[in-house]
Amino acid sequence: MEKNQILKPEQIFLDIDESSQKETFIKIASVAKELNFINKEKKLIKAFYKREKESSTGFGDGFAIPHARNNDIKKPGIFFLRLKDGVEWDALDGNPVKIVIALIVPLDKASDTHLELLSKVAQRIIKPEVQKVLSTSKDKEKILKELMG
Repeated sequence: MEKNQILKPEQIFLDIDESSQKETFIKIASVAKELNFINKEKKLIKAFYKREKESSTGFGDGFAIPHARNNDIKKPGIFFLRLKDGVEWDALDGNPVKIVIALIVPLDKASDTHLELLSKVAQRIIKPEVQKVLSTSKDKEKILKELMG
């Protein structure tokens, strides 16, 4: 799995105005459709909500890692969104989320790819130095490098 195919600068959005979890999911789905990761935006949004019902993907420190798997997703991808203002996400620490790192994986590659991506991202973002870059940098290449290791 080539990491440069999973996250590219055009999948990174800095200081955007989405003001709710719903708006954030709509933004991710819109970009995923535009970049040919998915066929139908509604299916991806529904998959994100299905996962959130299991347990919140907001794990604290202003970070959330929503993830979706379904047969409408054509190829694995990561989408990074830094929100201007934090949004309610039902995060484990009760705080709003400002950094959203969304993972999407086709159902046929779901088990290995999904767990590999989720593990890699989670391991990276628990590091304070990585959190600082993701929270403050205006350089998409630097964000990409920090996130993907």
